[in-house]
Amino acid sequence: MLQLYPVDLVLLISLFQCIFISVIIVQKYHLSLANKTLSLLFLSYSLVMLEMILWDMNYHLLYPHFVLMLTGAPFLIGPFQYLYTSYLSHYYKKFKKQHLLHFIPFVVFELSMLPLLLQSNESLAARIKYTESGGVSVVSLILNWLIMFHIVIYTIFVVLVIRKYSKKIKNIFSSVETIKLGWLRNITILFSLGIVMYIIENALNTSGIISNQFIISSLITPIVIYLTSYLVITKSEIFASPEFNRLIEEMPVGEPEVQAEEVQNVSKKYIKSGLSEEKAKEYVVRLIEIMEKNKPYLNSELTLGGLAELISIPPHNLSEVINTQLNQSFFDFINGYRVNKVKFDLADPSKNNLTLLAIAMDAGFNSKSSFNTIFKKHTGLTPSGYKKSLAD
Repeated sequence: MLQLYPVDLVLLISLFQCIFISVIIVQKYHLSLANKTLSLLFLSYSLVMLEMILWDMNYHLLYPHFVLMLTGAPFLIGPFQYLYTSYLSHYYKKFKKQHLLHFIPFVVFELSMLPLLLQSNESLAARIKYTESGGVSVVSLILNWLIMFHIVIYTIFVVLVIRKYSKKIKNIFSSVETIKLGWLRNITILFSLGIVMYIIENALNTSGIISNQFIISSLITPIVIYLTSYLVITKSEIFASPEFNRLIEEMPVGEPEVQAEEVQNVSKKYIKSGLSEEKAKEYVVRLIEIMEKNKPYLNSELTLGGLAELISIPPHNLSEVINTQLNQSFFDFINGYRVNKVKFDLADPSKNNLTLLAIAMDAGFNSKSSFNTIFKKHTGLTPSGYKKSLAD
C-alpha cells in the first residue's frame, strides 16, 4: 500500500528546495567552478532524498528499475562535496580530468546493477519483495558498509582541505572571520551523519526490527539542506570577489602557517627564493618602520598584498620575511600590533569611558569573537581579565 508519511512530506519539501537552490545558483550567482559543482551537489542531495521517499512509499516495487538506479546516489555526495570545497578554497584552481576518478565508485555501482536492471519489471519487483521478506541480505549489508565508508573517507578529505585552507589564508589576510570554511566542515559532517543514520535505519527497516521509520535521518537531512542553502549564499559571497581570488592565486604554493617549532622547516622552503639575508633584514627594517609610523594594522581589511604595496616590496618577499625573520604568520604579525594597541588604550585614562569592543574596533579588529580569541592567545588573558589586572 502506498502511503506518504509525515517524514516523507518533510523530505519532499527539502527535495524541491534542493532543486530550487540549484537553479538559483546557476541563474543568479557568479558561475565559478565551485558554484557549478555546488549546483550538482544539491542535485545529488535531491536524488538521495527522492530514493528515500520512493523506497519508504514502496514505489520500489512499482518502479524497481528507477529506484534501484537511484540507490547509488549517495556515492555522488562525497566527491561533489570534496570538489566544491577544493574549488572554493582554491585547493584546486581548475578542473582536471583526474577529478573524474572520484566518481569511479558510483560508476562501478551502477554497472554492477546492470544484471538486475535487465530483468523485467515483474521479475525484479518479485526478487526485491522476496529479498525483503528474508531480512537484510549480505549484499545489502556490504553495500551499506561501503556507502558509510565512502562518506566517512570524503568527510575526512573535506576536513583536511579546510585545515590546509585555514593555514593558507593566515598568510594573506589579517582578519579571517568572513572567509573561514568551518561552516562547510560542520555541514559536511552533519550531512554525513544523516546519510549514515539513514543506512542504519534502512537496514533495521529491511530486517523488520522497525517498520517504515526513517525519523532521524529524515529530520537531519532537511536541516542540513536549509543550513547549506543559507550559508553557501551568505558566506561564500566573498569567494566570488576578484580581489580575493587574485590574492589566493598569488599565494606561493605550499606555504605553511608558521609556528614557533616550525621555523627551521619554513626557512628551508625559502632557500630557492633568491632573497638574500641582507636584503631580508633590510625589508624587516622597512616593515617595522611602516607599521609604527603609518599604522596600517588599524585597517581591519588589511591584506598581505595591501601591506606589500605600501612598503613597495613583492608580496611573496614580504611573506617570506614575516615567516623567516619574524617567525610569524602574516595573521599573527598584524594582530600582534592590534593587541598592543588595545593594551595601550586600556592603560590610557582618557579612554576609560570606551567599551572594550569600541577599543578593539579602533585597533583594527572586526568582530568581538575574533578579538577575544586573538587577545587571549597573545596575552594569556581575556580582554576583561587584562583590564581588571590593570585596575588591580
